[in-house]
Parts: sequence; C-alpha cells; structure tokens
Amino acid sequence: MLAEVTRDGAARQLMGNQGRRVRLVPFTAANGLAVLLASWRQPSAAKAAQEEKALMEDAAHSLRLALDREEAGLAHQETAALRRSGELQREFLSRLSHELRTPLTAIRGYASSLMQPDVTWDRSSQDRFLDRIAAESARLGRLVDDLLDFSTIESGLMRLQPDWCDIPLVLQAAVACLPRPFRRCLGPVRSRASVVWADHDRLEQVFVNLVNNAVGHNPPGTRVL
Repeated sequence: MLAEVTRDGAARQLMGNQGRRVRLVPFTAANGLAVLLASWRQPSAAKAAQEEKALMEDAAHSLRLALDREEAGLAHQETAALRRSGELQREFLSRLSHELRTPLTAIRGYASSLMQPDVTWDRSSQDRFLDRIAAESARLGRLVDDLLDFSTIESGLMRLQPDWCDIPLVLQAAVACLPRPFRRCLGPVRSRASVVWADHDRLEQVFVNLVNNAVGHNPPGTRVL
C-alpha cells in the first residue's frame, strides 16, 4: 500500500494490496509525526465506516496521551538522575574538602613542633613525628588521587586495563602503600580467591581504601584481618 500522510490529523480510508481496506490516523507524538493504521478484509457500510473512523481517532488520541506520559516519565527519570548525580558530586566534594584539611592540619602541627627553637625532642619523638608526617602526606596524596580519578570519571576518560591479577600479591601491594602505624594493626594477608580478571592498579586502590578505612575508623590498636 502506498499513501501520503498529511498533518491534518484526519482519519483516512485507503485501499491496500489485494483489495484490503486500510484506515490510518496521523497524529503528533513527542518525537514527531506518527500514524495509527488498521486494515480489514471486508468492506463496510457507510455507518460502520464512520464508527470505525471515530474509533480510530479515539484510539490515536489515547495512544498519543500514552506516548506523552511515557516521554514525561523518561524526562522525569533523567531529571531525577541528574539531580542525584549533582547531590553525589556535592557530597563527594564536601567530604573531600574535610578530608583534605585533616592531614594538612596534622602535617602542619607535627612540623611546627619539630621546628620549635626552644624545644629539643628526643630521637624517639622525632621519629614518631616524622612517621606521622609521612603517613599524613601519603593520605593527602591518596585524596588528591581520588579527586583526579573523580575528574577522570566525570569526563569519561577513565579506561580500565584488565589482566589476570594474583589477589594475595595485590593485597600485599596495597598493604605496602599504607602508613607504617596502620600496617602494625593488620593481621596476616589471606585470600580465598587466587587469580581474578581485573585492573591491578584500581583493585589495589580499592583495597588501600578499604583497609585504610577499617584501621582509621576503629579504636586504636584494633586488629584488621
């Protein structure tokens, strides 16, 4: 069947292939012009044809409303997703700004203590202060890495490099990245998994964050397995 669809919204009756009677109703949908089409094998009387026309126009109207509701629902979901994304970004940046202040404050405090001209610290205290400065510097570096990763993810430029990873080796590498006081709280490294397909560096970063949180947010001296 060949037919030209106009934009007047009127139901039209055409003759299709093999004598089939075809009726179409054009209507405007969210994405442009659409057509509701039906066909019959037998011809119909004039009164029946008018009823068919009215039925088709009502059906087209209902379909247009349904499509409009679906489009509105999708738009609402997209808006909600964007709003949630914005909230997560603000929450992340707020937490990060707080987290950045903590190591900076600690570094400044320990460095100022070591630089006091009227105080002489014994070797043990100096080592303890330097350990804390090193630990907080490493923590600060990880936070900056998190911020850079966040920017990379947001821009869609992050690319994973998957390969076969030996989990015990990844865990050992993650533990080696932790500050020395944190490492003293860890039990032996054990893993039920041996080899997995993953990005080694990102997996190591995950374990560093997990273990760092486990040690940092528990009472001092808590053993972490």
